[in-house]
Amino acid sequence: MRRIDGGLPVIENILLTIVTVLVLIYLFVALIRPEVF
Repeated sequence: MRRIDGGLPVIENILLTIVTVLVLIYLFVALIRPEVF
């Protein structure tokens, strides 16, 4: 993993993490329950 050397503000980094987690959850649910989508 690359270190972030002042490239991204902390807030932006947190938002990026939240979005990534939401996308992973969405894909996970779509795989298990395709009838929902």
